Amino acid sequence: IELIEQIRKNNKDFYKDESKNILQKIILDTFSASLRELKDKKLYLVPCGKTAEKFFKLSGVSNPNWTIVEGIPHPSYNSWAREKYRVEIQNLKGLMKK
Repeated sequence: IELIEQIRKNNKDFYKDESKNILQKIILDTFSASLRELKDKKLYLVPCGKTAEKFFKLSGVSNPNWTIVEGIPHPSYNSWAREKYRVEIQNLKGLMKK
């Protein structure tokens, strides 16, 4: 669990510590496989937070039918009402009304 927390906090594509790279690859492979299962669907994907955005980017999985909403903080930080995220949250709310 400590390694997972370090990967989450340090948010890098690669680490000096090979054990972190191995664990990150396991997580990434599992996540990428899940995304590939959704490949043929029209979706709105909202990777909330820097860690989710990182893994989504590293997955390399994409689809022209997907709408990716970036810049949304993880809900656990209770930041959605901050001015800093106003535009992104408004865009997300607009998409949810469609």
